[in-house]
Amino acid sequence: LHSSAIGKAILGEIVPKERRNLIAGLELKAVTAKTITSVNKLSKNIEQGVAEGHFITRSENVSDVTAVAKIVHGAGGVFGVAIAGPMHRMADKLDDHISSLSDFCAGIEASGFSGAKES
Repeated sequence: LHSSAIGKAILGEIVPKERRNLIAGLELKAVTAKTITSVNKLSKNIEQGVAEGHFITRSENVSDVTAVAKIVHGAGGVFGVAIAGPMHRMADKLDDHISSLSDFCAGIEASGFSGAKES
């Protein structure tokens, strides 16, 4: 939860005081050498993601992989959507990936996604 972009996005949906208490209760194990294992650093990282509207991991969950995630609301729930790839390929076009992901998520929400299958 604490090392993935989608996990951070989901944590970003929680009210700040409750989020801080939840994070303080998590075992923030290092998944890689870059995993954030400090409650304060993780809280600040998630607050930054909330402010920016997306959440990024850089080798925090999988070495040499960058991921960016956003939240989609629909079907009565909260869903995380992410784009991930090798750091060397993601770095140069990260802003483009964020823009594409934002457009995709906005499209899902604008469609009135209900989660129901069509018959």
